[in-house]
Amino acid sequence: MTAETSALPLVGRDRVIGYGLLVLAVLCVVGPFAWILMSSFKHQIAILTGAWSFTPTLSNFGEVLFGRRSDFAGNVANSAIVAATSTVLVLIVGTLAAYSLYRFAWARWVTTGFLGWTLVFHMIPALTLVGPWYLAFRELGWYNTLGGLVLTHVTLNLPMTVWLMMAFFREIPPEIGSERLTSKGGTRTYPEPNRRFRRCPAPRGGLERRVCVYPAEQVKNGCPTPRRAEE
Repeated sequence: MTAETSALPLVGRDRVIGYGLLVLAVLCVVGPFAWILMSSFKHQIAILTGAWSFTPTLSNFGEVLFGRRSDFAGNVANSAIVAATSTVLVLIVGTLAAYSLYRFAWARWVTTGFLGWTLVFHMIPALTLVGPWYLAFRELGWYNTLGGLVLTHVTLNLPMTVWLMMAFFREIPPEIGSERLTSKGGTRTYPEPNRRFRRCPAPRGGLERRVCVYPAEQVKNGCPTPRRAEE
């Protein structure tokens, strides 16, 4: 038997306080974006003085998009390249690392130490790494290059990616690792993780040059006599 629960409606003073806090939260989130949008239509003198009353203008957009001193298209292209490349690299490396840590039989101290190190590294302020990165990139010739910028993004985002992918793999049932996959050439069996298996000769008649995979604990005394596969 299950009991149905519902949120109690706010009435009276509690309702006023609730809506007031909600409006305050919305203003805190939307306020900075509204200020930036409003400043984009101001003249430079109005921006510097912080005037609330101003005459809207589109000159700022024209200067950014079509000005001689502006390289807006190039900057957008650089941002797109860095974002796409760093995202792909982080997903590949983070997914492989998380799968290895969760599915393979690593020693407990290895998994705990690696995850603990990634967590501590993620807690370090990125500003403290600017100096070492600058010196390293200058010596390597990567200063002011897209490669160096991609590397910094990968370094900063990789620890959290490993943790997120660990949680993702934890939700996948282990049985999926041993599911059968039927293909043109027959049926292949993917072994379960963290188990030892032994290859034994397969029955003839449609399965030449194939092997059967058995759990090691079941074939300690040798491979079983294979039977002809059923049609």
